[in-house]
Amino acid sequence: MTTLEDIMATHGQTNRKPLGYLYWLALLLPFLPMLLPYLASLWSLDYYRFFPIALLTVAFLAWKRVARPLEPPRGYFGWILVGLALALAASSIIVGTFAPAVIGFAIAITGFFWSQSDRSGSSTFALCLPVWVLVRPPFGLDELLIVWLQRASARLMSVILDFVAIPHGIRGNELRLPDKELFVAELCSGILSFYTIAFLAFIIMALMRRKIFLAPVYLAIAVIVSVVAYTAKISLITMADAWLQWDWTSGWASSILGYIILLLCFGLLWSFDNLVASFCHPVEGTHGASEYNPLVKLWNLLFDDGKEASLSQTTETRQSNSRSNMRYVFLSLCLLLTLGTLFASISYVSAGTSSSGDDVSLQLIIDPSPQLIEDATKHLTIEDHQRNRNNENRKLGRNADIWTCTFQDATCQILISQTFSRWQEFSISYQRDWRLLNRGRSSIPEDVTDITDRTPIAMARFRKRVDTANSYGYLLYSALTPDGVAVAPPQDLGRLTAYLDFRRSNQREPLLMMQAWLITEGRLSAAEIDEVRSDFFRIRDSLASEVRSGASSQQPRTPDVPVTGESQGLDQ
Repeated sequence: MTTLEDIMATHGQTNRKPLGYLYWLALLLPFLPMLLPYLASLWSLDYYRFFPIALLTVAFLAWKRVARPLEPPRGYFGWILVGLALALAASSIIVGTFAPAVIGFAIAITGFFWSQSDRSGSSTFALCLPVWVLVRPPFGLDELLIVWLQRASARLMSVILDFVAIPHGIRGNELRLPDKELFVAELCSGILSFYTIAFLAFIIMALMRRKIFLAPVYLAIAVIVSVVAYTAKISLITMADAWLQWDWTSGWASSILGYIILLLCFGLLWSFDNLVASFCHPVEGTHGASEYNPLVKLWNLLFDDGKEASLSQTTETRQSNSRSNMRYVFLSLCLLLTLGTLFASISYVSAGTSSSGDDVSLQLIIDPSPQLIEDATKHLTIEDHQRNRNNENRKLGRNADIWTCTFQDATCQILISQTFSRWQEFSISYQRDWRLLNRGRSSIPEDVTDITDRTPIAMARFRKRVDTANSYGYLLYSALTPDGVAVAPPQDLGRLTAYLDFRRSNQREPLLMMQAWLITEGRLSAAEIDEVRSDFFRIRDSLASEVRSGASSQQPRTPDVPVTGESQGLDQ
């Protein structure tokens, strides 16, 4: 028999049905204007190109698993996550970059899955983990991790090549064979990456409804599997080249090999998940003293399916959220933040690049003469000189001098830009259109005796991402203090090392940055690289000598306020 209370309860649930949808739709809108340009920039990185599949997979699992109707934020923790996400959206408007909004989006997704329940009654919290894989860490840490894994894979690969008697040499992430030189980053490019494997690990974790506190364990396994995958791909490509003279370094052969290894990685991760399932499950059938054992109770509390707790929490939240009168304030705040992030996103995209956060002074350390480069080079032929002052060309920097020159049949550009508060990692600026193969310190050969300052420089090698002409890029860069002293570059790739070195210093000393960018069709030989590198050292010597002598045609100008600088890149 249907009672009046049942009819009223059903009527109340019908009225509340769209409330959850409205909450989460309103929460999602402020992040979209900043999220779209972020995803567009993410596509330029090979190891993040799985993100469309990641987002679609999470959306599909949410549609299949989350119980209807959707619930508003659950409990204090749910509202804390929502509030933190909105605060990050607001800070993204103030800062003018999409990094806070991207983190806020991931936190909002976390709050969503925390507040919902599975149709079977269990938690959906683990579904937020694949989204966090798409959030790039600061200071270029994602690049640092990739480089570290590739170097570890190169060492393991060397053991395998020794076992199969293939002569080779390893230097950093360079693989030297008798007749050629290969780069580990080039061999490991494509969708096969640690971040793809971490995404697969978290998807398996969500599919099998594992507890979210097991995420660090799955992440550690993803690191191990990544090293195994990199090692397998590098070893197979090297063996195919040495034994069969097949070139699998690029093209469809490299892609197919990467997908096959990725499929095997999925099998390894699934096997590990079965191992976890054999250990991490509730203790059933307890009798006697075991029924009151506190360790058994704690174990079952950690690894039970959580259905009863989830259902009781859902019932409580439905009753509490139905009495909430703050939804209109919440919706208004989301609307204002949406408008703010939209305007901030338009401003960001129109600016073309985000700020690096380094203070740059209007004061010139030196106003170099056009003949400065020409008098110092032996192998580079100078053709043109351009001067940029007061940010006339934003891409080159506020105060910059650029020389166009040739090296054999290739075009080279030399840029002197000033003034920065710390080391600028220029190799990051080129990675939208170029794939980084190697980056490290480079010293002048011992047989070159006309160099005064032998402080190492930074050198990076690239290959064109959309490669139709077998194009390679060579980037050499260094820095000078106002006293004309060369600054040794950070040993590792990324902004983190330079940032920590800067923080450890007691003074903010301005720096003059110089770089040379050379594009060639095909690789340069070791002798050709030495010629370009020796000319770059000579240019730095000449520039340092002019800085020390104070030969500047323009008096230094002290700014009223500091302005913000950028990591520049030359024509690519």
